[in-house]
Formats: sequence, structure tokens, C-alpha cells
Amino acid sequence: MASTALRNRVVASSAAVTTEAGERGPETVYGFLTDPRTNRQLARMVGTEEMAERWLRIALTLCRQVPKLMTCTQDSFAGALMQCAQLKLEPGPPLGLAWILPYKHNVKVGNSWQKRTDAQFILGYPGIIQLAMRSAQIASIAAHTVCEGDEFRFDYLSQERYHRPPTRGLRGQPIGYYAVAQFANGGTYFNYMSREEMVAHRDEFAAAKEFKSGPWFEDADKDRSPLFDGMARKTMIRQARPYLPASPDFILATTVDEAVIRVDDKGKMLIDDAELESLVTASGADGAVVDVVEAPAAEPDAEAAAAPAPSGEPLFDDVAAILGGATE
Repeated sequence: MASTALRNRVVASSAAVTTEAGERGPETVYGFLTDPRTNRQLARMVGTEEMAERWLRIALTLCRQVPKLMTCTQDSFAGALMQCAQLKLEPGPPLGLAWILPYKHNVKVGNSWQKRTDAQFILGYPGIIQLAMRSAQIASIAAHTVCEGDEFRFDYLSQERYHRPPTRGLRGQPIGYYAVAQFANGGTYFNYMSREEMVAHRDEFAAAKEFKSGPWFEDADKDRSPLFDGMARKTMIRQARPYLPASPDFILATTVDEAVIRVDDKGKMLIDDAELESLVTASGADGAVVDVVEAPAAEPDAEAAAAPAPSGEPLFDDVAAILGGATE
């Protein structure tokens, strides 16, 4: 299967980036962030060297907040940062437009399995809304949480919709989520999922589902669950993508969300993600290109059948402290 082939697509180690002149590039995340060539490459994406310096300071701040980012493979961290720059979404707080977070993966190198720490690009709810609004054909778009105490009803056939939270008192536990969009031509989009449907969606598709950790799981069983609710609202917007007159940035971002993106020796960003089954190419700022590349299928052997625990373990302990309320 294509997903198995992509899952087995690996690099043996954090490969150094080689410049066009043949010079050996940095091999660590810190080396990448402090290399003058990184500043110039970012400047081509974000506009000026001053803005590129700001992005590098933001990235260093992220690494101080999440120290295990420094242990990630250099090419995956570079890919995540360059993806943020290509989409013009500053990573981390206070805006929470996008995130760069470390995950541990079990990868097959030759006939053996090895553990590797990769940085993943994570799209935030404010970021996905901003990208959707870049389309001139969308007048407004948002996702909302429905709670027990809300007055809420809808009808897909008559297109009747009514949502009114209580003006006093507590709203109660979340019972569902919906996305609504208004198009410039007067049309609308609406979709609703119950909380039970959202939990089932999480358990099937969440990157860290095997480890029961990360923003999907951090507070899902608590009375208030802003992290789960934020991921749920982002999911509602992602599911709207096929029905929206979306901008190229919106389509690209929802494609590579939660993927490992690498920068190869030619400066091209390659998506390395088991869930992406097809070849996708999208042009970005300054002609940058992102490819989803399917690797040749690995030959089955005894060791492959006895693979270690699934990949995707988050390497950040206090999700709430990192993400704060930015998923709102």
C-alpha cells in the first residue's frame, strides 16, 4: 500500500544540507538557526532580512519553550520552519497561527528499526481561519462549540440554523461542533458533528492516538477542554476544504498539517507522512516547491513484521503550558 511505502520512507540520520556551491550546511537545529544562509533563505520567503531575523528569534524562543526541539533532525525542523514562512504564519504564541512540535518516530533504516525525533508542522485554528480568509470568495468563516445549555437547532434541508448561548450562567459540557461559512456571492456552507463523532474521528486519525497524548487527549476528559475543543474546531474547518472556494495557501496548509516536512540538499521541501497517498505539488513564495513523494515499497521481511510500537509519540509534557489558549 502507498501508506506503508510512505511510512517506510526514511533517512538514516539528520543529513546535512549542502548548498549550491557545494559547501556543507549545518547538521543541528541550533546550527541551522544561527547559520547566515538560513537568514537569507528565510528573507526570500518573508520579504526582508529584518523580518527573517524576527522569525529566527521566534524559532529560538520556541526551542527554549520546548527544549526537545533542539534534538530533532535538522532537516525536519528546517522543513517545518520553512513551511511556516511559506504560508506567512508565525509559529508559536501568542497568536498560535501554527506550531512546530517534536514527535518521536520509529523508522526503518535498512533492515533495522531506529528511533528518530522529528519536528512536525502543526496548523493552529487561528491560522487555518486566516488562510481560508485569503480567498476573496469567502466573506466569513468560523467554527463553534455547542454546549448543553445552548439553544441550538439546524435543518440541512430548510437550511434553518439557530445558535444562542445562555446570557447568564454556565453553558455546560460541549455536545457538538459546527463550521459555517458565508461566500461573497451569497452562498453558505454549514456542517455539524456531535462530540461523539468528533471523539471517533480523533481516535481514527489523531497522529498520537496510540499514545493517548497531545492536544487531542490532554484535557478531553475534563469538565472544560479548550485544547480538545480547539482541535475539534480546526477539524471542522479542514473538513470544509472540498466545499470552499479556497486559496492555494489554504489547500496547501491543510494538506501538510501534522506532517513531517524535510528540506533536501537542493532546498526542496519533501513531505514525509504516512497518511498522504498521492503526489501533491504546490508552488509557494519565491518559487519554493513542496512535494509529497511516494517511496518504493520495502521488501517484506521478518523484522518488518515485528515492528516496534507505532510512531508519533509527542515529546512535550505539558501541552496546556505550550499551547495555552491559542487553540481557541
